[in-house]
Amino acid sequence: MTRALIPFWLAILVSALLIFRSVSAHGWIPTLTAEGLGLEMSTTLVHAAAAILLAATLSQRGQIARFWPVAALVALFSLRELDFNDWWFEPGLLEIELLFSDVPLWHKIVSVLAMIAVAFVILRVLFIGTMPLFRQRSEAWARIFPLIGLTIVASMTLDYPAKTAAQFGVTLSQAQIDAIVAVEESSEFLLALFVMLSICLYRRGERAPAARNAEISAGRA
Repeated sequence: MTRALIPFWLAILVSALLIFRSVSAHGWIPTLTAEGLGLEMSTTLVHAAAAILLAATLSQRGQIARFWPVAALVALFSLRELDFNDWWFEPGLLEIELLFSDVPLWHKIVSVLAMIAVAFVILRVLFIGTMPLFRQRSEAWARIFPLIGLTIVASMTLDYPAKTAAQFGVTLSQAQIDAIVAVEESSEFLLALFVMLSICLYRRGERAPAARNAEISAGRA
């Protein structure tokens, strides 16, 4: 098990080094809240490493057809940290507001298609992750999914605190905004670690078909 978790511990080590370096250069508040600094950079890198690790594992074991949505979703997590939603359109590509804005029709069509694709990936991942929980002996990697779900809900709820508070007629101080953003960024970092841990547990629990067949052949012999 220790060997299977090496990528997870490496992710923690590298993240700790990045955060320590960022704190030394910029201080705690910018490190925890600012774009492109220690905590957000660590989250992006862990998600990217997890996506690559999972894609490599699935390719090696011939399981891309079944689990490709999981690798796609992990890659989307990494892109979200890079604010890919704001790269093309204004409002953002995945913003419902765009559908009711005065923008070209093709922007709306592309946005709808992107939303459908993301929704399909998320629903497929939920199906893959939750079904093992209903089995008599649930998979260890699937047990992490509730934690992943909680961190996703937390990060989405706390995103853009000033804008959300303003909708209810509440004005937050800068200190309050910094505290909420720090919690939101921390939730996203925990999400990245939980994703990496789930993938490591999957790699440990799922053996390659060739190895499994070899054991069956050996037993028959």
